Amino acid sequence: MATTKKTTTKKTATKSPVEIITPDIVGTSAGKIWNTLNGSEEALTEKELLSLTKLSGQSLYLGLGWLAREGKLESDGKEFKLA
Repeated sequence: MATTKKTTTKKTATKSPVEIITPDIVGTSAGKIWNTLNGSEEALTEKELLSLTKLSGQSLYLGLGWLAREGKLESDGKEFKLA
């Protein structure tokens, strides 16, 4: 009697695409955030900024950091506005 061998395929997890960040991308992100805040009469939350700028979370945080480093941003921990 012949034996049959079971074959299995190895499953690999797919990784989400990695966003390559360059100084130009950070500067562009900061510009989008600045323009959005400049056009708003009120401070905006992180969620609102993500929605309005269409930036990824990583790009949003890098852009916010850029603006904060330049002293152009104020935050109470919940909302952001231009200094």
